[in-house]
Amino acid sequence: MVVAVAVVAASCLSPPSPSSGSATGPSTTARVSVAASVPLAPSSTTTSPAVPVTAGSVASAEEIAGLLPSTPVTTAPAGAVRASVLERQRFAVECFRRYGFEGVIQEDSGILFDVPPSQQDRFGEVNRLCVEEEAEEFGMELGVPSAETLRRHYRAYLYVRECMIAEGYPVDDPPSLEVFVESGGAAWHPYNAFMASGRAAELDRLEQTCPQDLFYLLDVLDFGP
Repeated sequence: MVVAVAVVAASCLSPPSPSSGSATGPSTTARVSVAASVPLAPSSTTTSPAVPVTAGSVASAEEIAGLLPSTPVTTAPAGAVRASVLERQRFAVECFRRYGFEGVIQEDSGILFDVPPSQQDRFGEVNRLCVEEEAEEFGMELGVPSAETLRRHYRAYLYVRECMIAEGYPVDDPPSLEVFVESGGAAWHPYNAFMASGRAAELDRLEQTCPQDLFYLLDVLDFGP
């Protein structure tokens, strides 16, 4: 996964940029991204969360301990995150192929397409269709996440934070669950402190050891009864 690639809400595919050429001009290289089911970590230029977290809204140690998934905190097995992303990449490539677009899988979770200008509108339609098919296939929630979904995301992110602590990465204090849910998930991301630390070159390693990919996390974590 690459933070610079925009991923919207539950979509795993992002539409191509509009072509400025004519119908007879060169083809446009379109890129779609298969990644988490919510927006990825903030960019390296972000130094604070979108919603300020005040001292009174920080989660207590007791709240964090009570909400952590029961899965023992450990680093992800070697290659497990890439394998999870590759499964979705292959599904997306096959979906596009059925509609007439051939894509090439990239290691960073992107899929590249050469799209003639005359096919831009059609590509956008296929993109939306494949988002819907992928969501149905993998049980992803499209649209604005529900409060219950945000609660699961928060607990998964607490797990990521514990993994990062164990691995020696910088972390910050999370807001309370209530603040996180009320913000629609914008109040905090476990990678915030890391991205502000100037260590963005280590992002790929971090994502393979303490992944932010919620699809992977929600598949492997045990949230208990």
